[in-house]
Parts: sequence; structure tokens; C-alpha cells
Amino acid sequence: MPDIKTTRKIQLTGGSTYIVSLPKEWVKYFNLKAGDEVEIRADPQMRLIISPRELRVRETKAIPVVQCERENPDMIVRDVIAFYMASAAGVEISSKCLTPEEREMVKNAIRGRLLGAEIVDESSDSITIQFVVSHKELGINTAINRAFVISSNMLKDDLRALKNRRPEEALDVKFRDNEVDRFYFYVVRLLSQGTETLEALKSDGYSVSQVVNVFSVIRSVERISDHAYRIAENVPSIVVGDFPEELVEWGYSVLELYSRAMNAFLSKKKKQASEVIAKASLVREEYWLKVVKSYAALPKPEQILPALLISDSLNRITRYSMDIAEATIDTLAKAELESAQGGNSST
Repeated sequence: MPDIKTTRKIQLTGGSTYIVSLPKEWVKYFNLKAGDEVEIRADPQMRLIISPRELRVRETKAIPVVQCERENPDMIVRDVIAFYMASAAGVEISSKCLTPEEREMVKNAIRGRLLGAEIVDESSDSITIQFVVSHKELGINTAINRAFVISSNMLKDDLRALKNRRPEEALDVKFRDNEVDRFYFYVVRLLSQGTETLEALKSDGYSVSQVVNVFSVIRSVERISDHAYRIAENVPSIVVGDFPEELVEWGYSVLELYSRAMNAFLSKKKKQASEVIAKASLVREEYWLKVVKSYAALPKPEQILPALLISDSLNRITRYSMDIAEATIDTLAKAELESAQGGNSST
């Protein structure tokens, strides 16, 4: 996107119409022509924001190149993910130094971890990837909700495995963590796009001022998924002997907190978000010390570390649920403020 910073003089025509010319670089970037419509909105500070009614960014837009200098293939994948989250249209990988096995690993990792990543061209020394999914097919709230459903089911399966003393019931939890990551990367991509064109934000009723709060929510969901993964890893080690039933009860209380926090965010319920924050402190006070102190009586020493790790994860999931609830309150406050100032919640 061109870096445009310019000034224009206001002109008067017909005795009552004020005119300001548009920068040529901006017009060319969006492939606009005479007769096309643009949308003009005022933000809460009464700054005018001009955007095309239909986005027609040139398909020839340059894409970044990831150079291969005998790096670890994982670093190449990491660079591609970074460009994806930064809202690049695609990425070209210079793959001269990759072995055939490494090339396949890189391609599979990118297709598996990024929604809408397609290999559109490949030669002996390069791989071209295009990112073809957009907010029109999958909006911000829908993506966040899908990530939440997967992560909450991960935690639910962990708790069922603990309750039934059947670690095999949590085996596939580890594989679902990557699915949550896919939605996390995608939402961050939409938020990056939203700061440029607003369209991705407008479709779900968000403003630029709320981007940091939406990011806080999807980041919390991603971290909760990571802790559900960690719990699944430690289930086999704790069920080798008896352990306090309160650990499972604590887990279900935390799951309920998480579900209510996400419901408050997606449904815009300020009162419910406040209740989650208050309840989270009570849950921690009720279970944390009582459960952790009981670990001294575990029948096998090898159970202590996994029990502590599971407890720590439950504690952190509680904290992330509070973060979601706080982000909900902040998001609603910004929307109310913008409305009171005469702005539009989607500008």
C-alpha cells in the first residue's frame, strides 16, 4: 500500500459545493475511475475517513519474499505466518536451499496452520503462496467462536479423562490445539486488515479503537487452548494413583467461567462479564489452596509435578477468562463512548 501523506486546498464550486481532490496514488491503488463511489464517514474526533464502496485492489500487488539461507525450515514457516498475520496477499519462498523433504514439510505446515493458504506456483527454487480467504466468508466473531468451541471441548475432554481415569480420552486434545492456532492467526490477520480498510471490522460492528480488545480475546482463547494441551499431557501421569476429587470439580468450575466469559463477549453482555470477574476470584479462593495442599497426600511422588502443572493451568485459564470479561467491558465502553460522541461504532 502506498505511503500517502499530503495536503489539499478546499475549493468552492457552484457557490455552495466544497471539493477536495483525491491523491492519484490512492486512486490508482484501488483501481478507481471517474463515476465510482466512495464512502465518507466522520470518526468520533470528526476526522473524515474516505474508503471505496467496492474494494478493487490491484491483483499485481507485490508480495513479500522469504529468503532461504540454510535456515531451519521452521523459521521459514514462522516468517510466512508473520506475513499472513500482517495481512499480506501472499508470500514467495526462495527455496533453493531446501531439500525435497524440507520443501514438503514447509508446504504441509503452511497449508495445515493457515486458513486459506494455497500453493499457486512452484518451481525448483521458489514456492508462491496466496492467501485466498477473507472476512466475507468468515468474519471475526465467527472465527473467535469456532476457536472457543474447539478450546472449550479440549478442556471438557481433559476433565472427562481425569474423572474417568481414562487418559486415552484426552489423546486427540493435543491435535486440536493447531486448529485453534489457525483461527488465532486468521483473526489477527483480519484485525491487521481492519486497521487499513475498516471493512473487516465493520462487518462485525467493531471500530479501530476496539482492535486491542478483540485481540486480547482471541489471544486469551489461544492461550487457554495451550493450557488444555498441557493438561492433556499430564493426565496420564496423575491418574496412576488416587488424587483429590476437588481437582475435577475445580476444572468444571473453570470451564463454566470460560464459557460464560465468551458468551458475554459474543453477546455483548456487560453485566454477565462483571459477574464472571467476581466469580473468578471466588473460584480461585475456593479451590486453589485446598487442592494444592492436598497434593502432599498423593500416594505416588511422581503424581505431584503433573498435579501442580494441571492446577497451574486451571489457575491461568481462570485468569484468561477474566481477561476476556474485562475486554468485553472495555469494548462495550468504547462503543458507548463513540455513540455518545456522535460517531459510528464501525468507524
